[in-house]
Amino acid sequence: SGGSSSSSSSGSFGAGRRGEMAQRDEEMGFLGDDAGLSVGAASVAGTMDAGPAPAARSASAAASAPAGQGEDGAARAGQSGVVDMFRESSHPLAAFFHVAFKIAALALYVFGSWFSDSFVVLFVLCIVLLAFDFWTVKNITGRLMVGLRWWNDEVGEDGSNHWRFESIENVDQVSPADYRIFWYSQYINVVLWVLLGFLDLLKLHIDWLLLVLVAVSLGCSNVYGYWQCSKDARKRLEGAVQGAVQQHALSFLTGSLSSTFSRAVSGGGAGAASSGQVSQA
Repeated sequence: SGGSSSSSSSGSFGAGRRGEMAQRDEEMGFLGDDAGLSVGAASVAGTMDAGPAPAARSASAAASAPAGQGEDGAARAGQSGVVDMFRESSHPLAAFFHVAFKIAALALYVFGSWFSDSFVVLFVLCIVLLAFDFWTVKNITGRLMVGLRWWNDEVGEDGSNHWRFESIENVDQVSPADYRIFWYSQYINVVLWVLLGFLDLLKLHIDWLLLVLVAVSLGCSNVYGYWQCSKDARKRLEGAVQGAVQQHALSFLTGSLSSTFSRAVSGGGAGAASSGQVSQA
């Protein structure tokens, strides 16, 4: 009986231990499920919190990208505009030399001291380039690109020069691209040389100021000559327009008067006929 009691107690103890272990396993499993849910919730929350960050980064990148692209696009548009202007030119070779001599003279004046320390060499080369530019503009590019020409080949008895200005009859034959290239480069060239002259005056570079005066005088001579030519062309164009307007107005008035007179004559004839019928009656 003692053995049976001990075996029953040990069995009950073992059963109790197994029950406790099973209950503990169930509690641990429940806690594990709760932990898994909490971890999953945390991961979902983290995903939701971290989700807008890439969108924000992409938005900021998209916001910052157009600024750089806009600047690059503006630069490319400016370059393409200049290139298209030369492509649309009716005389691209003349337009090239019209601009090339001006740029060469300015570049040699500004950067020539990097390559040579001799003032005489730089001065002579700049004068040669300015002379080439003056001769090219006066005798070639002005006539080809804008249909203008000026010269002073006559000397009066008192020693005075007679300036002559010519312009093309049909202004529509001038290409708009050639017109812009010609006049823009002329004005910009003179303005740049004037600014360089002010800088030389402030720095007291009298030797270089003499070169600037030569460049400004040559550039202004061409600008003045061609401005007079274009002024004469505008006068002729205005005269032609005024003549056409006057002719149109005169023809309109003549037509109106003739129609009015014809209506008056027809009305008078009809009135005379009606009066004759009344008298007969």
